[in-house]
Amino acid sequence: MTILRYILLVYAFGAIFTAGGIFFKSSKISNISLAGFVLLLGIEMFEFLLSTSNIIFEYPELRGIFFFPAGYLYGPFLLIHLLSISGTKISKVYLLHFIPFIIILAIMSELWLMDGIERINFLSENFISWTMNMNYARAAHLFIYGTILLYLIYRQRLFLKPKEKLYELSICLIYFLSTLVISWLTEYASGWRDFIYYYFTTYTLISLIAYLLYSDPKFLSEISQKYLRSGLKNSDMKRILTKIKEAFQNDQTCLDGQINLASFSEQINEKPHHVSQTLSTELDKNFNEYVNGFRIQQAVKILQNPSFNHYKMEAIALESGFNNKVTFNKAFLKETGMTPSDYKLNWNPLLK
Repeated sequence: MTILRYILLVYAFGAIFTAGGIFFKSSKISNISLAGFVLLLGIEMFEFLLSTSNIIFEYPELRGIFFFPAGYLYGPFLLIHLLSISGTKISKVYLLHFIPFIIILAIMSELWLMDGIERINFLSENFISWTMNMNYARAAHLFIYGTILLYLIYRQRLFLKPKEKLYELSICLIYFLSTLVISWLTEYASGWRDFIYYYFTTYTLISLIAYLLYSDPKFLSEISQKYLRSGLKNSDMKRILTKIKEAFQNDQTCLDGQINLASFSEQINEKPHHVSQTLSTELDKNFNEYVNGFRIQQAVKILQNPSFNHYKMEAIALESGFNNKVTFNKAFLKETGMTPSDYKLNWNPLLK
């Protein structure tokens, strides 16, 4: 176990330096949220190593100040990260995800007012009635967000490029597996030291992916191409792309709200996975992105036409081939960087 502790110490330093690199590379929400997630992992690692060593008796005030609150930040940080890289505009409403964290801070405020030795005694004497209940609550919160993240990726699967989908699935899988491990340990571990296996497993998986991305920047792209590869020659893809473009010269193709990859492939007499691979390889888009591009063009024409000023957004969405306002807003925002309502006001300030 001593060897594991040294490995975890290296992981902890690595996580903190990695978080700094991610943060200073860009000020985008996607980078800030990911940096926050990685930094939490590193700090929690240090706290674990301190709390399970004799050093804690020299600095008892460090015991129990980070582990419980940190558990309520991982899910929100990762959720915001995945939403932001998929094009979702992160508004102030997402701050609501941090309410459980604030509640835990309030619950623990009395604990923090204790001196170090008193806090250690409290955590030990109330292990069943307080400490374990806090562990259960933390594990439940992690599990809930793991489920939310999996659902989010499932819901966005049609909007994500293959490499984006693989990236999100990889991170979510690590989070969910680590959540299951810590939930199991919360119930069956004989002591705090047993959690070393949770940290070692989690950080090893994360470090492995980080190394692969660092050593081979094209790793994700190559993996995605492996799953998309179907033996198509370049000449075949050029031919299929021509058929796709010819089909979409007819506006009714993109305005058909029921069109999908299967029905369109049948329409042009090609296999669905061949059409999907062609769009991904030649245009770096999936089928929904390609269709929505034409629909957004149609929507822009309507929004710029004064004759349609009386139309509500739901009506414009339907006129453009979308089945509902939510999908329309999301696709429009991803394509243009603004909502349909904002675009309409910018195009025609008299409507303000």
